[in-house]
Amino acid sequence: MRKFLIVALVIVSVITFSCDTVDTSFDDALPERYTLTTTVIPSGAGVVIPSEGNFVAGSSIAIEAIPNDGYIFRNWDGDLSGNLNPRSVLFTGNRNVRAHFLFRNYPLNVEIIGQGTVNEEVISQAEQSVTGTGTATMLPLGGATPAIPGQFVTPSAPDVDSIKSRDDQVDHGGDTDSNKSTASETVQATTVTVRLTAQPAEGWVFDRWEGDLTGNQNPETIVVDEEKNVTAVFVQDQPDLYTLAVQVQGQGSVSVDPAKDQYESGEQVTLTATASGGWRFSGWQGDLSGSTNPATLVMNADKSVTAVFVQDEPDLYTLAV
Repeated sequence: MRKFLIVALVIVSVITFSCDTVDTSFDDALPERYTLTTTVIPSGAGVVIPSEGNFVAGSSIAIEAIPNDGYIFRNWDGDLSGNLNPRSVLFTGNRNVRAHFLFRNYPLNVEIIGQGTVNEEVISQAEQSVTGTGTATMLPLGGATPAIPGQFVTPSAPDVDSIKSRDDQVDHGGDTDSNKSTASETVQATTVTVRLTAQPAEGWVFDRWEGDLTGNQNPETIVVDEEKNVTAVFVQDQPDLYTLAVQVQGQGSVSVDPAKDQYESGEQVTLTATASGGWRFSGWQGDLSGSTNPATLVMNADKSVTAVFVQDEPDLYTLAV
């Protein structure tokens, strides 16, 4: 019995030691992960995609700020900066990113032809007095449409139909609690200068502006002092194409691999010279030199190559008698 108890104690000790020395290298091998936290300023002005998540250390993802109607994306701050949108986030630590949006209080309509986006950045605002007779509509501060002190949307005088917030102290000559009044008044009309930056999608390039903005300068600015319409035109990015002209001097031929009418930039072409009977290949001229055969040519421009063949003269010997 005593011998049995000793054996049992030994077995229990071995099991306990084994449990205490379990290899935890598997847990240590798990990749480190970092978190992404995003904030939209002001709240409700837009969304950030993705807005949060856990990502493997060293990985990189694209993050995009998408404004809601009536707003434009302004810039990033926190662990990102600038106004490029979308942006890449590299996870070498936890990332906290804030996306700032601006209320879009100017009548600029932007359309897209092709595939790409247009970022808008307000670079200046100026106010001018406009006097006329019309209907003034006052928006409650808690209403669905954002009310910004000092900002008006107004057509040209003298017929003024203005929109303004209750924070503006304007004498309408009527009941201040009413939402509308008809009177002759002077309001401050805002002129906004906006910088437009066209960003093509992958495989596309920006081509030009149309509408109230023309040309192909990018970025470009536009003064919005009345309703403006701008179209950004993107076209598919076509690779640079080059031609190869091959001539023969003497008697022989040249094979081209691959044989095509046009070649993309950087494409390699192999040329092989074959002499006719009684002739031999001497060398290349033009955009190829030397006598290596076959020879490789890189197409980074239109190229012209000449293969030179010379008559194969027999070896001549002298006989002294």
